[in-house]
Amino acid sequence: MQTTAESPAPQWLRVEDHDARQPSAGRALSTAHSSHPRLSWVVPLVRQGQRQIAYRVIAAAGDGDPREIAETAAEALLLDTGRVESAENAHVRWPSRPIVAHSRLRWAVQTWDEHGTASCWSEPAELVLGPLELTDWTASWVAVLPTKAVRRSFRTDQAVARATLHLAGHGQFRAAIDGTPVNADACDPSRTALSRATVRSYDVSSLLESPAEHVVAVAVGIGHYRLALQAARVLAELVVEFADGSVRRIGTGPDWRYADSPVTTDEPFYLEAHDARRGRDWASPGADSSGWPTARPAEGPETVTPDAGPPVCVVEEIVATRVAESSGAVYDVGRNVAARSRVVLHGVEPGTEVEIVHGEKLDAAGQVDTLNIRLPDDADRERQLVRWICRGDHEVIEAWFAVHGFRYVEVRGLPAGARAEVVARVLHSDLASTGCFQSDDALLDRMVEMAARTQRNNTHSHPEDCPTREQGGWTGDASVSAEAAFCHLDMAGVYRHWLTDVMADQRADGGILGVTPHLQGEALVQPADPVWGSAMTEIPLQHWRSVGDPSLIELTLPAMRRWVEWQLGTVEGGVVRHADISYGADWLAPEQTPPILLQTAAVIRSLRALAELERAVGNEAHAADRDRQADDLVGTSRSQFRDPVTGKWGNGSQASGAVALISGMANGSEQRQLTEAIAVDMHHRDNRLSSGFAGTQSVVRAMSAADGGISLLDALHQPTQPGIGSMLVDGPGTFWETWWIDDGNVGVASLDHVGLAAPFAAWAWRTVAGIAPLTAGYRRFAIAPRLLGPVGHCRAQLETGRGRIEVVWQLDGTELTAELVVPVGAVAVVSLPGVEAEDLLVDGRPARDHPRAKLTAGGTELESGRYLLVASGVERAERTAAIGAAPDVPPGGSCRVPVMAAERTAATIKSGWKVSQADGQLLVTAGPDVTVGDSAELALIDADGRPVARRTVRAGVSGTWLSNGVCDPRWTADDSMTVEVLEKTYVCTPVYHGPIPSPVIEARLPQLRAGETRWLRLPFADPVDLGPATVVHAEFDLCGPYLPGRTVIPVLRITTAPGERRTGTTRALPVSWNRVAVDVAGWPGAKEITEIAVGLVWKDVHDWARGPKYEIGAVKAADTLFRVGRVGWTSAPRTW
Repeated sequence: MQTTAESPAPQWLRVEDHDARQPSAGRALSTAHSSHPRLSWVVPLVRQGQRQIAYRVIAAAGDGDPREIAETAAEALLLDTGRVESAENAHVRWPSRPIVAHSRLRWAVQTWDEHGTASCWSEPAELVLGPLELTDWTASWVAVLPTKAVRRSFRTDQAVARATLHLAGHGQFRAAIDGTPVNADACDPSRTALSRATVRSYDVSSLLESPAEHVVAVAVGIGHYRLALQAARVLAELVVEFADGSVRRIGTGPDWRYADSPVTTDEPFYLEAHDARRGRDWASPGADSSGWPTARPAEGPETVTPDAGPPVCVVEEIVATRVAESSGAVYDVGRNVAARSRVVLHGVEPGTEVEIVHGEKLDAAGQVDTLNIRLPDDADRERQLVRWICRGDHEVIEAWFAVHGFRYVEVRGLPAGARAEVVARVLHSDLASTGCFQSDDALLDRMVEMAARTQRNNTHSHPEDCPTREQGGWTGDASVSAEAAFCHLDMAGVYRHWLTDVMADQRADGGILGVTPHLQGEALVQPADPVWGSAMTEIPLQHWRSVGDPSLIELTLPAMRRWVEWQLGTVEGGVVRHADISYGADWLAPEQTPPILLQTAAVIRSLRALAELERAVGNEAHAADRDRQADDLVGTSRSQFRDPVTGKWGNGSQASGAVALISGMANGSEQRQLTEAIAVDMHHRDNRLSSGFAGTQSVVRAMSAADGGISLLDALHQPTQPGIGSMLVDGPGTFWETWWIDDGNVGVASLDHVGLAAPFAAWAWRTVAGIAPLTAGYRRFAIAPRLLGPVGHCRAQLETGRGRIEVVWQLDGTELTAELVVPVGAVAVVSLPGVEAEDLLVDGRPARDHPRAKLTAGGTELESGRYLLVASGVERAERTAAIGAAPDVPPGGSCRVPVMAAERTAATIKSGWKVSQADGQLLVTAGPDVTVGDSAELALIDADGRPVARRTVRAGVSGTWLSNGVCDPRWTADDSMTVEVLEKTYVCTPVYHGPIPSPVIEARLPQLRAGETRWLRLPFADPVDLGPATVVHAEFDLCGPYLPGRTVIPVLRITTAPGERRTGTTRALPVSWNRVAVDVAGWPGAKEITEIAVGLVWKDVHDWARGPKYEIGAVKAADTLFRVGRVGWTSAPRTW
C-alpha cells in the first residue's frame, strides 16, 4: 500500500456495512443494498493532532484501476467527487447518480490532513450490486418440496468473462453448477419475514470457463419455514457475461425441472436424513432430464432486496477428539459451537446406515444427551440427528441444511473395524471481531471471551436465542445483548437485516412480536410485550452510539414511533396495565419482579431512546415531546411503585430497585440506598443475582455505576450453581439460559444462550476497561475505568468508524499508568476516580500544559494521537459498609436487617428503638410505645462516629394466611372443586419462575363454565380486625394447558360482617405468579372481616397471552386449575 509518513493512504474501506475487500473463494459477494451506498474508510494514525480536513472519492466501472483512469482518462470515471471539504470518513453517501443493478465497479479515496497535505490514494476496493428489487430479475418464483431439487440445462458457446449466481427465497438452498457445489459451506438464503426475501450472490465464473453444456441446480430444505409453508419458495438467476459483452440470464421458471436429491428427510431441529445412493443426477450435466416434471410457479413476495448482513458460512474447523471414557463413538469438540459436523468414515460397506447425534452435554453413561434442548411436546424424541446411508468405503457425512449447536458428537451404527474422523465446521454469520479485552483477572477475561463466542453461535443472519432448540429471533434476548455485541463484533449488517424483519412483522397497531421473523403461523404468534419489544428502540440506539450511521435511524424511525405509541396505549393511570403479555415476569429469574414495574420502566426507556434518536436526525420537537411523555410516566410511577418512607421500589427485588434507577424512575439521590440494598442482597445470596432476562441488564448497570461493579466481580468468582460464576467453570464454554443447569425445566435449559449474562460483558468494556461512546460512532469517547484495585491491569482494543481505540492501564498502589491511542477524527475524554483533570500527567507534563489536551468538567480531552498518561492518588474501588432492605418492624417486636462489610462499625437508632449487631445482621426492635407508621433512621457508624451507611426502618404489621410456612386450616373449597396443599415449595415447570415458599394450594375446577366463579374460601367465625391494613393480597399461578387462548381472571374477594364486599382482579399473565391486591386503607369494613376468598373466572374472549384460541365446544365449559399462595395483608404502602 502506498503511504507517506506525513499523510498515509486511507485503509479499511467499507461499503454499507461490509468490508469492501474481495471475499475469499467460495464466499458470497459483499453486495451493496442501495443504489446510493454509504462509503467509509479509516485514516491511519501517525501523529498527535492528526485530522482529515477533506477527501476525494473516485470510481470506475468494471475491473479497471480508478487511480490509473483518473490519471489517463478522467472523463471515463463513473464518479469523481473532487476535493470535498469535510472531516467525515464514515457513512458518506454515494453523491452521484444512482448505481444501477447488476453493476460492478472499483473505487478509491484520497484525503487531506490538517496541514493541507494530500495522501496517496487508497488501494481500490470493490463495489458490487446485484439485483436491488424484483424488477431486476428475469427469474420467476417456483415452489420446491423439501428433499427435492430444481435444475436447468443450458449451453455456453463462447468464453465467459464473468458469471454470478443470485439466490433468494424462503427455505434453505444448496446450489450447484455441473455438480460442483456453489454454497456448500453456507446457509442460504437468510431467514426473513414472509413478506420479503433477501438475495445472496456468488461469483461462479470459475465454474463456467469453457464453452459446453452446463446445469445449474438448487436442492432445497424447508428450514424454519416448516410451519408456515408446505414448499420452499425459490428465486434463482444465473447471470452470464460473455467476453463479447453480451449477457445471458438463466432464471427459475416453468422451464426448470424437478429432481430428487440425496436428502430423504428434512425435519429441522430433529432429523436430516440422506441416502448417498439416491439422487446422484440432481446436478449432473450428463443426465437426461427431458422427462422430469417441470417446476410449478409459487406466489413469492414482491419485496426482494440484497442481504444487508454478512454471509452465513463456515468460519472455522475444529478437529474433535474421541472421549475415552465413553463406551460409544463419542467425540468432544472442546467447547460449544454452532456448526455442521463432518464425519469421514473409512471401511464401511455400501448400504451401511449410521446416525450422528449432536448435543451440549453427556449423560451419566457418557452418551450424548439432548434432553436439555428439548421442548415440552418432544416427549422422548431426540434432536439434532443426521442419519446417513452410505454409498461406499470412504464416506463423507455432513448435513446440507441443518446447523446444530453442540460440544459433543456421537456416531452410532459404526461397523466393527470401521474408522471415523470428526470435524466441527463452525458456521454462523461471518462477523469480524471488533474488540479485544485482556485483564489480570482470568475469570473476567474468560467471561468476555465466552460472551463473544455465545454471540457468534447465536447469529445466523439475525440474533437468536440458542443454536439448538429454536434458533429464534427473540426480541428480548437481542435487546439486552446488543450493547456487548457491538463491543465484540461487527454486528451492524446483522442488526440492519433483522430490524427490517422486525418492522415487516410489526402488527397493525404498532406492537412488536416476541419472535421475529415470525414463521410459525398465526396460531403461534408470540404477542407484544413492552419489555421485549423494546429491541425496536434499544438496538437502533446502541447502533447509533456504536456505529454512528444515521441511515438506520431513518430506516426504522416510522416503526419506532408506532412502537412507542403502542407502548403508551398499554398505559392507564400512569403505569402499564394493558400489555398483551409479560414474558415470565423477568424471564427465568430466581426472584420475580412485578411485570407492571418492568413494563412501565421499559416504556420510559423507549421514550428516552426515541428522543435521542429523533435529535440525532434533527427532529428536536419530536424529541422534546417524547421526553415530556417520559417525564410524565416517571412522576406517576413514583407514586405507584415507591414506598415514600423506606424508598423501596416494587417488591424490593434486586431488579425492582435497579430497573427504577436505570429507567430514571428513581432519582440520583436514591442511588446509594438502592444499590446498597442490591449489594447486600447479592452478598447474602452468596454473591448471586436474583434477576432474569429483563432485569439483569439494569442490575449490572446499576452496580457498575455504584462502585465499578465490585459485587459483579464477586459474582464472577462465585463458582457454584446457580450463578454466572458457575457458567465459567461448569459449562461448555458458552453462557446458559438459566443461572443453573436444570434438565427438569425442559425448553429452558439451553447451554448456549446469550441473553442472560451478556450485560456482564458490556460492564467489562464500559466500566472495567472504561471505554464508552460519548457521541455517535465514538467521535467522542470516554476512558473512565472504575473497578480500579480489584482489577489492576487491563488492555482493550476497539475498532470504530474512526479507527482503533487502544488503552492499556496498570495500577500500582494508587498510581495509574496508561497508554492510550486516540484514532484520527476522535476525541478521548479521560476521567479517573479521585483525580482532578489538572493533576493528570500527559506525556510527562501536566495536562493543562499539553498542547493536545483540554481540561473540561467531564475530564481531560485528548485529540487524536498516542499518549502516555500517569495519575497519582487514584481512588481504589473498595467494598463499603451497607445496610440491606429492612422489613417493617411490629411495635414491641423485632426484625433482622442484613448488612455487609460492617465489621468495624457500630449500629445506632433513635430513642424508643433498639439495635444490636451479630452474624452479618442487625436485630432491630421497636419499643412498645412505637406506633404503626412511625419510622427511624438506622445507621452504621465508624470508629470516628461518622455514619457510613443509613437505612430508614418503619413500624408496621402484617399477617399471612397461606405460604411462608403458614396454611390456615380453615380454607375450604366450593363443591366440585378439589384442592391439594403442596407442602413442598412448588417449582413450576417446564418454565421456571420464582417460587413462593410453601405451602401453596392447588385447586382443580372441573368443567368451569364461562362467566362462572368458583371460590376457595377462608371464613372467620369471629370477625377479624384488619384496621391497620392498607392492602390484602394473594398470588395466583395459572400455568398449564388449560383454557388456551381464553381470558382468565384471578379474583380476590373480601367480605365484611354487614355483607359488604371488595373485590380485586388482575390481568393474568403466564409463566409468573400474578398478584391480586385489594386496597383497604381507611375502609371501615376492614375492622370486621368475615371471609377472604380467592377464585377464578374465565371469559370466552381471546387473550394472546394464553396462546391461540382453540375451540372447546358449544357447552363453553372446561377443566382448569389454579395455584394460590402468599395470601395475607400488610400495613405497608402498596407498591405493586
